[in-house]
Amino acid sequence: MSTLEPDEVHVWTLAVTKSDQKHIKRLAHVLCPDEIDRLKQITHKQSKREYQAAHILCRMMLSNFSDLAPADWLFTKGEYGRPEINEELNHQSLRFNISHTNGLVACALSTKHDIGIDVEWRSRSNMIDTIAKRNFSNSELSYFKNSPPTEQRMVFFSFWTLKESYIKAIGKGLHEQLDSFAFDLDTLKISFLRKNDIRNKNCWSFNLFTPSQEHLCALCVAHPNSAPKGINYRHIFWHDLFTQ
Repeated sequence: MSTLEPDEVHVWTLAVTKSDQKHIKRLAHVLCPDEIDRLKQITHKQSKREYQAAHILCRMMLSNFSDLAPADWLFTKGEYGRPEINEELNHQSLRFNISHTNGLVACALSTKHDIGIDVEWRSRSNMIDTIAKRNFSNSELSYFKNSPPTEQRMVFFSFWTLKESYIKAIGKGLHEQLDSFAFDLDTLKISFLRKNDIRNKNCWSFNLFTPSQEHLCALCVAHPNSAPKGINYRHIFWHDLFTQ
């Protein structure tokens, strides 16, 4: 069992391709009935693989930092559907979040404080201009439009993953309007744009990772007292999970 310090955050990513189906099959026994039922509703084969891989990765990661077996974790859902560890099992006050996209899954883990992670496949959409106009703040949209054409896709997904990581950390998902807050890509700081918003912009820490040439990952962590002292990023391979 590895140690998770109170001021540490761990991020694991895992590539998922068609050839990994055999690995998924070997580890699928750790999934619970609710996860299996959800899996049955997914029709796209690659999406099914990514869903299974993300939940397998999450369970294996949680067990790496505790004495509970991967198949024994139980989860509940918050007001907006965010999964949380069953309180009776969560003796370490673990907080986690998962994300999956075409070819990659990710899990982030901390203790006590809110955490959110988002991964995106940077080739997934050709409508970035339309999406930016609908969801970016004025400052973000201006930064995006004024970026060199060769950099616009990276700028778009930097804003997008940061926004997704934040709304996942607060547990509201798309119930939070994406243009009600804004990011500065130079400082990775957040600003709240509603006059009646009482949230403290200084209690959030953000990071961007590039797990592969095709993917971008954003991490959001609440830090009421101080920023996380250690963010440990690890790209996992399937053989690593078999040795956990």
